[in-house]
Amino acid sequence: MRKTTILLAIVLLASTGVASGGVRLPAFFGDNMVLQRNKPVSVWGRAGGGDRVTVKFAGQSKVVAAMWDGTWRVTLDPMKACAEDREMTVSSNIPGDSITIANVLVGDVWFCSGQSNMEKPVNKQPGQHPVNNYREVLDKSKNRLIRHIKVKPVKSWEPVDDVSGGWVAASPETTGKFTAVGYFFAREIHKHRGVPVGLINSTLGGTHIGAWMSLESMNLKPDELKQVLGDMERAKNYPKAHAAYVAEMKKWRTRHKRLDPRPNDASAAPGLNIDDWKDVKLPGTWKDLGLPAHSVVWLRKEFSIPSKYKGRVVRFDIGPLSDSCRLYLNGKSIGSSGQNNGKGDSVTRPFYFRPETEKNVFALRIASNLTPGQLLVQRDNMRIVDHKTRQSLADLKGVWKAKVTHRYKALAPGSEAPPTPPSRRWRIPGGPLFNGMINPLVGYGVAGFLWYQGESSLGVGMKYQAMLRQMTGDWRMRWGDQTLPFYYCQLANFHDLQKTPDERSGWAVNREAMRRALADIKHSGMAVLIDIGEARDIHPVNKQDVGRRLALIARAKTYGEKIEYSGPMYESMKIEGGAIRLKFSHVGKGLVARKLPAKYHPKSYDRKWTIPLPIRSPGSRLQGFVISGADGKWKWASAKIENDTVLVSSPDVPKPAAVRYAWADNPVCNLYNKAGLPASPFTTENPQR
Repeated sequence: MRKTTILLAIVLLASTGVASGGVRLPAFFGDNMVLQRNKPVSVWGRAGGGDRVTVKFAGQSKVVAAMWDGTWRVTLDPMKACAEDREMTVSSNIPGDSITIANVLVGDVWFCSGQSNMEKPVNKQPGQHPVNNYREVLDKSKNRLIRHIKVKPVKSWEPVDDVSGGWVAASPETTGKFTAVGYFFAREIHKHRGVPVGLINSTLGGTHIGAWMSLESMNLKPDELKQVLGDMERAKNYPKAHAAYVAEMKKWRTRHKRLDPRPNDASAAPGLNIDDWKDVKLPGTWKDLGLPAHSVVWLRKEFSIPSKYKGRVVRFDIGPLSDSCRLYLNGKSIGSSGQNNGKGDSVTRPFYFRPETEKNVFALRIASNLTPGQLLVQRDNMRIVDHKTRQSLADLKGVWKAKVTHRYKALAPGSEAPPTPPSRRWRIPGGPLFNGMINPLVGYGVAGFLWYQGESSLGVGMKYQAMLRQMTGDWRMRWGDQTLPFYYCQLANFHDLQKTPDERSGWAVNREAMRRALADIKHSGMAVLIDIGEARDIHPVNKQDVGRRLALIARAKTYGEKIEYSGPMYESMKIEGGAIRLKFSHVGKGLVARKLPAKYHPKSYDRKWTIPLPIRSPGSRLQGFVISGADGKWKWASAKIENDTVLVSSPDVPKPAAVRYAWADNPVCNLYNKAGLPASPFTTENPQR
């Protein structure tokens, strides 16, 4: 157990500008940590300005004087892998001022980052399914030589120097919270290399690649990242701009008598007599419901929830609301949504509550005071569900009671328009994260980086190629090693199965940007996942193959094993009369057309739900190829393997010019090599977006 003891307190005057005493370490230097083998290992922290700090570990003793601001850093000599738990001590020259870190291993540390598919844990979490066979995985996971630290998400515009989180060893009690991709990767590496493996899990779901990049890095590529930088600047200035907008809006409402009257909560009381209220049928628009424009409306509905859900968290999914609203449960306010922006934009707002009784009353107060005819409910949600299981508990569609309690005078034609709100739309969801989740760990010894992200960056198109290259270069520069491996995941298949040969697919474009980035980023590798996705789940539950394919890359490129680590990668094309011949790298022992099943599971964990798997080129063993001429009109193609090349043709394209493979959100495709690894999707043309 990490122990800190300070027997002597030292008080320094603030005027000296010197940091006060007590040796301190960032949280990631803690019990059960794994240090990187075969490289110099940096250890750093804070102490009193000028204090002499000593770090002792594995027979080494390093001494350094803390700087005037209290910062210090020592570098341990490279060490061989060691599975023995050992202690590290960090102390200052102040008697009794020391820290002991227990159970320290030396092995390989891999830095895992990205969005939810890297963050997804082995175990269950709200709204998601656990990984395949997770019970068996957990039961067999005890291994003190695989360790993990989860970095708590921190958004910051300024650099941060520490994180929250601690190292834990794999066990049936702890592995459930590990990054699933990282755990299955570590399991493979430990199995084949026999060294301790540490995983740093710095991830956050729903985040754009720009959230993980430093501003300094983005400023070096203004053309590719101009939109991202602009969005980040708007986001940074949003609080101030929004406050100014709120003040101007209040002045505008006062001038035009549009102030919202003080709510009369009596209209929400459970025992209220509502015989004179109007029947309205939801969902619907204000016009559908016969409600007057520019008014305040109360809506009420009685409903029942099974008694076993008393005290449990449930949610009311009402769908998008376009106006200022407040929801009451049995007379008590349980939440509200903000005023719309005056342009008819709507905001999806689920409400969470704990029912105290079986029979309940909802009262919803909605004020439409900017523009007439606002939407009330835009989609057919209107149900109460269990927050964890999403099981439907009550359907609230149907008849509600409504009463208009206030009418605003309509604005005269040509009246002063309301102020325009600052935009909240920016392309850096989740950010900025670099300062709080990457910067504190810069310098901690690592074997390399593992990256799974892209779903939130589909809008940047082919610019993702430059952004990935820029981010990788920046991270390597900060770690002081341009050879650090960077192994990443290409996006898995998702959405409905491909219907047309010319599908416009942002997913395909992102995959192509990733494929082309391989040539830009030295010491990189890409795991192709086009065959492990789910049509109805953006978080595929087969994380075992993701980790295994990343591990194959590391085993070959980092550890030097003579194995095939990639599926076929497109290299070149040659027009041969009415056909195009394609050449590939990573053919291995040969190309194969894997047999396709007759049925497809849109959700692999729901084996009862199947649909027929469409075969678009019935006369061809290879599926997923389309071909076009100079006119750019894509047609389904027949393809066959000849001497480890693929010959593609179609009678509808006598003069072919280009070929695409697996070019769709969720294509049916089956080109593999004999190592069992799928070919990467590709296009022979240059995508324009």
